[in-house]
Amino acid sequence: MHRFCKKNRQTPTNPYELQSINTKNDEENLQKLLGKKKTFFLNGIWGSGKSTFLENTAGKKYKVRILNLWELDSKYSVFSVAFKVVHPALYFIERLIIAILITLSVASLPLQQLNLFNKMPAPLILLIIFCTIFVSVVKLMEVKTNTFDKFFLKRKGWLLKRSLLVIDDFDRVESDRQESIYKLLNFLHGEMEIFILGEYRSLELDKNTFYLHKFIDKRVELPYALQPKNIWFNYFNDLGKKLNTQIPVALIKKFIEDDRNLRDRVQFNNLVIQEFRDNKKMGHVKVGQQLIIMYLYLYYFQSYEKLIFKPESQLNLDDQLLQEMIAYLLKDESASYPVAFSVNRSNYLIFEIPKSLTISEIENILNSPDKLEDALLEKKFSDSFFQFVSFKYVLLPYEIRKKIVHVIFSVAIEKRNLPTKVASFIIITELQGHRSSEFIGSSLHQWRKLLESFGYHINEQIYFFRLFHIFSYSQIGNSYFPELLGQESFYDKWNTEKNSLYSEEFIISYLSFKNLWYKFDEWTEDIWTAISELSESQFKHFSAVQNIQSKDNHSDFTLAITTPGVEDIYDRQRNTKFLEKMHAKIEDYAIDVVDE
Repeated sequence: MHRFCKKNRQTPTNPYELQSINTKNDEENLQKLLGKKKTFFLNGIWGSGKSTFLENTAGKKYKVRILNLWELDSKYSVFSVAFKVVHPALYFIERLIIAILITLSVASLPLQQLNLFNKMPAPLILLIIFCTIFVSVVKLMEVKTNTFDKFFLKRKGWLLKRSLLVIDDFDRVESDRQESIYKLLNFLHGEMEIFILGEYRSLELDKNTFYLHKFIDKRVELPYALQPKNIWFNYFNDLGKKLNTQIPVALIKKFIEDDRNLRDRVQFNNLVIQEFRDNKKMGHVKVGQQLIIMYLYLYYFQSYEKLIFKPESQLNLDDQLLQEMIAYLLKDESASYPVAFSVNRSNYLIFEIPKSLTISEIENILNSPDKLEDALLEKKFSDSFFQFVSFKYVLLPYEIRKKIVHVIFSVAIEKRNLPTKVASFIIITELQGHRSSEFIGSSLHQWRKLLESFGYHINEQIYFFRLFHIFSYSQIGNSYFPELLGQESFYDKWNTEKNSLYSEEFIISYLSFKNLWYKFDEWTEDIWTAISELSESQFKHFSAVQNIQSKDNHSDFTLAITTPGVEDIYDRQRNTKFLEKMHAKIEDYAIDVVDE
């Protein structure tokens, strides 16, 4: 029996524990009807809290005795079952005495045959003789044990004092068993308080229950507070506050339309506890969508399976409220966090522990430099952090965004696995004008100053700009080289920069500044000398940028004698001069050359 309306009505300490429903006034009104040994019919559907309501009504004044005849085997007499329920201690004593009488009666013959009576005291012999005669008379008169049960069951005074007999779920009892209940009701009518529990509407339609009306003195309705419309509005109002969310209206209406009762409330709330407390889904999912998924899981499992495991299948639903609930699940919320059901369905699986990050976990990452670096380098949290950044980055406070961009600056040169997806998104977002003027600015000069403040050398600055596609080589060359060269030659300046990281970027930017890309015949000896001093990785990168790398697929890095032209991008290119000038370096690095 479920506890729906507990006697202790204090606020539960567990935030997910069900609030008890206050039916105190209704209980007091019903108590006024008791004490006259009447038979009542308490009307309510199965699972609506009738038994608990009666227990609260009885309080300490009456002892509630519940008779669940629909659960018991029909071989037991209704009177015997009722006697056992109403007077369990007396029932045990009665059965014990009967067992002793039968045992002594059966033992009399073996005792006589073994001539043991002569060795026994006279009182014991008299007792055995009495038992034998008594059992024989009872058997001769065909007296059954339920005769004794009926005798003790109906005794007035101390035997029935303060007992309240409850015949639970009468409408679920088989018709032949109901006839036995009529006999019991007739037998006990006016002897004690009796409550028959069931759904009156279903009994009215059943011709077999016609005689029941003859025994009912008064019909009582379940309190309005326990009706589906009332319990679900109150339940979801409390749940919405606990989960800090707005419950979908269609879900509340569906609970009411389907006549979900207090037993359903317990079942659904247990699932709420499982998913939000035990599986810790709070912050990982959109609460309203998760609640809908839980409802479908409990009561429309086929729809649940299709939505989760066969998203491409069509749900042909005639139910308007179900259609609204499904629409709420599938609406486009790709630009929000936590991720919606339509974006990540696996998070919403029942029993599934989500792997995405909560808002509080993300805040922890943003406040920890080491964790933030791991997230930006996608060592950890990659998918969840990127989803959060893509949805919420532009809404973050200025100081937080500044910190994130500064971490990207500090690791971009040292960590070769940049740009990651998340770091690129952040830089591109800042470039697109999302309040970038607050700390970055849009001009190359401002970018240079910022990177210099992080200790970036010229080549590293150029590499950063190209890494995130912030500025073109042409823009970089036109900004740097008029100032850099001054009275110095290209090669003199090269000598000061060639030992830093990404020194090939210096040559590439200079060629762009002089408009010498691909124009091998116009390159001076200073340029050729600088190229010859590049490391293997730098040389390969330079060759790729200058369109000398083969366009065919090769297992290793390969150069081409002739690079095919690409319409509207560049013309067919002969690389003979480059290959001749760099012949020694190409051999040193064992780079293949092919003719395309």
